[in-house]
Amino acid sequence: MQEMRSMTDARDLPIGDDEGSRIDKAIEELAQLRGRFGRLAEYLEETRRDLLQPGRPPTREILRDLEHVRGKFDQLRDWVHAEATREGLDPLPYRDHVTSIDEVAALLDRVREARKFVHRIRIKLGLAQHVVRRVESLATEDLAASSHLEACRRGARHLLEGFSALEEATAAPDDPGIIRDMEDLASGTHPFCLLLALVEQNRTLEDEVWQGYMEQVGRELGRPLALAAARGKLATSAGWQPPART
Repeated sequence: MQEMRSMTDARDLPIGDDEGSRIDKAIEELAQLRGRFGRLAEYLEETRRDLLQPGRPPTREILRDLEHVRGKFDQLRDWVHAEATREGLDPLPYRDHVTSIDEVAALLDRVREARKFVHRIRIKLGLAQHVVRRVESLATEDLAASSHLEACRRGARHLLEGFSALEEATAAPDDPGIIRDMEDLASGTHPFCLLLALVEQNRTLEDEVWQGYMEQVGRELGRPLALAAARGKLATSAGWQPPART
């Protein structure tokens, strides 16, 4: 029988240092393991024939390599399953029910997609938090607008609490509204963004855009607040006063 080269000198897990490199290394390890399985299948076919005629037992080298690749599979499978658990993937199969390279690869692909989603969320979350903190810092001495502004600031604090929880979440939140608010704040379409535009860009907005912002802010946050923003009667808590529209 053809002698089998030992596969025990292959590189071992654990995998990488940061999340991206660990995923890439895991993909590489899966490809290598699939190749080892293929070579083993060829040697085992020869071993099957030797077992039947003349009745020669498997070599110790084959038995050692079988044990080695089984250990490699278990190690890689366990790492991928642990990462899937950490990402909060649902549904998640029981670890011992993941019994093939194809199943490990499918689970790893879900982990990778979840990480990409989390990365996109973090970018948008940072933009949304920046907008909300600016709204929370607004102040006014306009009595007609003060109650509306206080309602905005309460809403801003509520959003910041929700965003803080979202930073720690490992799965989608129960309230899909917090995701919608984050998306709108990050894209600049949330009423808070339009309010800030009226405060900070009062003199530079095109008339048609200015009018549209006034109408939407008035409808969503209260007309007295929209008027206060347009008239330069809103300021940050640090005391900056925007110039009035002329």
